[in-house]
Amino acid sequence: MITVREVTGSRKGMKDFINFQYRLYKNEQNWCPPLRIERKRFFSPKNPYMHHSRVAYFVAYAGERPVGRVTAQIDGIYNRYHKSRQGFFGFFESIREREAAEKLMERAEAWVKSNGMNSITGPLNFSTNHEIGFLTRGFERPNVTLMPYTKAYYPEFFHGLGYREEKRLLAYWMTGVREIPKILIRHAREVERRMGTSVRVRNLNMRKLGRDVRIAFDIYNEAWSRNWGFVPVRDEEVSEFALGLRLIGNSRIMFIAHMDGEPAGILIAIPDINETLIKVAGGRLSPQGVFRLLAGMKREKTVRVIIIGVKSGYRRLGLGLYLYYHLFRALVTSTSFENVETSWVLEDNSGMSRIQQLLGADPYKKYVIFRKDLEA
Repeated sequence: MITVREVTGSRKGMKDFINFQYRLYKNEQNWCPPLRIERKRFFSPKNPYMHHSRVAYFVAYAGERPVGRVTAQIDGIYNRYHKSRQGFFGFFESIREREAAEKLMERAEAWVKSNGMNSITGPLNFSTNHEIGFLTRGFERPNVTLMPYTKAYYPEFFHGLGYREEKRLLAYWMTGVREIPKILIRHAREVERRMGTSVRVRNLNMRKLGRDVRIAFDIYNEAWSRNWGFVPVRDEEVSEFALGLRLIGNSRIMFIAHMDGEPAGILIAIPDINETLIKVAGGRLSPQGVFRLLAGMKREKTVRVIIIGVKSGYRRLGLGLYLYYHLFRALVTSTSFENVETSWVLEDNSGMSRIQQLLGADPYKKYVIFRKDLEA
């Protein structure tokens, strides 16, 4: 018999919540284990998400053995911005037994409903500014940094539990980048011919990273404001993001476009540190492992484009492709970077999908987001 316990605030329960994922995926060679020390911090009050949201943690047990987990959360900023009563679930993991999934989601749905919400959507870990979605295609390749790798049977569970597909997401891949795509070269020449010195693209300045990340997210918050699932990024989250970039960022692959001196667009790519982390057994770092990790982080072959956006007033100027031109120019002169993943992209975002097609990128991974309306 399977029972579900809320473990919010329980030291042992949260240990079960975190550790379950490592046991479930221990034989999955393409799953990259997150560092345990990072997971503990992420689920702690130090995470800026906790300052504007409520989260409940649930673990399913068969006797005393954990067999599943899920969170239920309410994002106050999201609901104020969208004028909604939307609840979310995240971090869903389960053995391949429908009873575990059913009982976990019953508890998550009940918690969300008891807090006044009328629907539940997920998985969002915790919001669209974090990892989202269940993987439905691309299991033969490891997950890159800040993208999920999940069990193939999860979508079947949720279809059976009365959920409908809310959105499908794509990850695009380019391998062995050795030259700038000709279409980008032609486009860059045309942009420079039309706009001359009015347009300028520069790299983020690592010495003034706090300033530049704030500029980047000012652009992001305006450029993405009408997108599905958008949640405005607050100052404390900007600071957290800047801290992460200090650890893993590379200024050569992060750009801000200016028009007549005004910030107009951004492209931020990061090295895929999962190429190194996947070698860290069980997400545990020994003292020697720290040095191996730091050394490995200098040799990543893949970059992930995590943010690209252009302010609404500048969208007809071709800045998106112009930013990609600068990224590929940096890649072909790099001594290490060879591959590019752009993720995630909404499947129904025809504009971004068209750009990826022009670049010859392969939509090699697909994800799904589910939603369920809750009865009054």
